[in-house]
Amino acid sequence: MGNSLAQNFFQDADKVSFSRSLGIVPDPWQARVLRDPSKRICIAAARQTGKSTTSAILALRQATVFPNSVVLVTAPSQRQALLLFQRIAGLYKAQSIDNKIPSTDALKMKLELVNGSVIHALPGSERTVRGFTADMVIADEAARLPDDGAIVSALSPALSTRNGTLILISTPAGDIGFFRDAFFSGEWSSHLATVDDCPRITMEFLATERATMPERIFRQEFYCEWISAPGAVFTTAEVDAGFTDEVTPVLVPSKVLGPGFDPFNDRSTGT
Repeated sequence: MGNSLAQNFFQDADKVSFSRSLGIVPDPWQARVLRDPSKRICIAAARQTGKSTTSAILALRQATVFPNSVVLVTAPSQRQALLLFQRIAGLYKAQSIDNKIPSTDALKMKLELVNGSVIHALPGSERTVRGFTADMVIADEAARLPDDGAIVSALSPALSTRNGTLILISTPAGDIGFFRDAFFSGEWSSHLATVDDCPRITMEFLATERATMPERIFRQEFYCEWISAPGAVFTTAEVDAGFTDEVTPVLVPSKVLGPGFDPFNDRSTGT
C-alpha cells in the first residue's frame, strides 16, 4: 500500500483505530480521551496508567492524519520533555511500514514528516513556548508547571488562528494551582483515571508502593486525590466555598455610623 493509500486510511480512522494501528489497545479511559472532540481537555491520571502513551498517540495522530500540522508537546523540564518525545518517536518507529508516513527529521526534540507536519518537544518555560503557531498543544505533567498558569497563557495564543486543541495531562500535585483549577472549573472537558482504571497494575505492586510512601501521597499518586499541603487547616474546596458573588448588602442606619461616614474612604469622619 502506497503513502497516499496510507494517508486515506488514517484520515478515515478514528483515534482509537489509530491507536490500535500502533499496536496499542487503549484502556477504556484512554478511549474516552481519544474520542473527546473538545478543544480544551484536562486529564488527571494516576501514575503508570498510560498518561505519556495517551499524549504520544494524540500528538502522532494529529501529525500523521492532518498534513502540515504543528504539534507542540511540553513538560516542566527538558528531561521530561525528552522522555515524552522519545515515547512519540518510539510509537512512530513502531508503525507498520505500510501505514508509516516517512520522517525527514528525527532529531533530539523534533519529528518532521514528509506530509509537512512537525512535532516539537519543548521544556515548559515562557521563553521556549512563545512564538509558535500550532494545531495541537499537549502539556504533560501539567500540575508541575507554574501555578500561575503563565505557561498555558503563553501556549494558548499559538492555537488561536488554527482553532487548535489544548490538552493538559498530569497526576495531581496538591490541592492548588492552575491544573487543579482548570480541572474543576467547568470550562474544560475533564477526565479522571485512577489506578483502578488500569488493569495492568497489580495489587502486589500497589502494596509495595503504599509501603514506601506516606498514605496521603499514595492516595494522590494512584487515586488522584487533591491533597492539601501538610499543616493546612482548611482544604482548597473549603476555602472556595467560603466565597460567593451573591451577597446582600447590609444597610446600617446613618444615625449609627454618623452622617459623614464613607465606607470607601477610611479618612472620613463620623459623629
